[in-house]
Amino acid sequence: MLNIEKEKTPFFSYNHINDLHKKIDWGIRITTLITIVVTNIMVGIQNYPINFLLLPIIIIGLDYPVRAFFERNYSQNTKQYILTLTEGILMLIAKAILFKANFFISILD
Repeated sequence: MLNIEKEKTPFFSYNHINDLHKKIDWGIRITTLITIVVTNIMVGIQNYPINFLLLPIIIIGLDYPVRAFFERNYSQNTKQYILTLTEGILMLIAKAILFKANFFISILD
């Protein structure tokens, strides 16, 4: 409908647009890993509220706007960012539904 070519990438592989995108993406990944460890310690050991576990989910959600920005401004197929943003929005909706249904909390109990 939008005449957007889907990029063909291997499974579990992501091609960075340029070096700056690669650095920012790895920064987000490392920050996410550290945040997951810290929030799990805070919730599990120090009895912080379970809502602290939303923080890593929010940080993971930063990946989609960053990827869309680089696809829009630096990619050869500039319309690819529309698919990336759509995927990010669908993931956000799915996570909100799971959290609203107490899916994450029931796993932890």
